[in-house]
Amino acid sequence: MARTLSDLSSQLFRDVQANHAATVRLLDALEEARREALSALPGAAVILQKWSDAAADAAAGRDQAVARIERELAEAQDKAGERRRAALAQVAERFRQADEKAAAARERAEEDARQDYEVDLAAIAAGNADPGRKVIARSDAHARFRQRLDAARAAYLGSLQANRNTQQDEMRSANAREIAEYGSARDQARTERERTQQIYDRALKAAETRLRSALASVPGADDVQADFDRRREAIKRDSRAREAALYDAYREARRQLDASA
Repeated sequence: MARTLSDLSSQLFRDVQANHAATVRLLDALEEARREALSALPGAAVILQKWSDAAADAAAGRDQAVARIERELAEAQDKAGERRRAALAQVAERFRQADEKAAAARERAEEDARQDYEVDLAAIAAGNADPGRKVIARSDAHARFRQRLDAARAAYLGSLQANRNTQQDEMRSANAREIAEYGSARDQARTERERTQQIYDRALKAAETRLRSALASVPGADDVQADFDRRREAIKRDSRAREAALYDAYREARRQLDASA
């Protein structure tokens, strides 16, 4: 199945989002494991509850913002598609009328040729030329008639081809506008998503700083935190590698698409 640049871009966006969601799930599971380990330490329960409340508030704010961004992106994609479909419908109607006009012009040309041919035949029949010359005259008249029919047909086919070429150009322009509009909306969504993530990360970092400071006096907390840090970095490293592979695959698919154009 042939794929377009829009297909490739949309697939990349979905794959990157899926990788991000999978990473978040792994980090959330790791966070839960850390919480359980720390909860088992004497004196850590109250400290953890304060951190948990702050983290939950930050996550709720992030999730609400991301849901809004995704909703607005979906709406932008729908509107871009609607504008493309409306433009294509207008193109189709305009060139349907153009084709009908070309067909009508052909019919008029053929009718004019037929009438002139009949006039020629009547004049030949009424003339005083000998039968042999009349045969030649009718043959010449018929040849002129066929030439005019062929010319009318050629003009008609030429008009149809010109219409098709222009129609294809306008359809490509409509598709390109949709791609550009969706691309702009996608870029804006990416920027807003990154800004949302940055806000969340700052809030979480502040809560994490307060947590570590409060846990400094809790025996065994340092070991739990060190294990958490190691495993968290491994998850993030794997996530970055997967995302880099997705972009590599996208660039290769884009190269193949451009080569086949």
